[in-house]
Amino acid sequence: MMLISTAFGMVISVTGIGLSYVLDVPSGATIILVLSFVYGLVAIGMDMFEGKHVLKS
Repeated sequence: MMLISTAFGMVISVTGIGLSYVLDVPSGATIILVLSFVYGLVAIGMDMFEGKHVLKS
């Protein structure tokens, strides 16, 4: 689990750095925004997944 978390963190951080260079914006803020966006997508996805599971029962 820690290896998966580390790998995802590395990929998301590199994505944030890449976006910061492409968009010419500060890298720290871009990394935080990308992490927040991914966290939001995962939270919404998990909420939808749990909602479907409850409806099937």
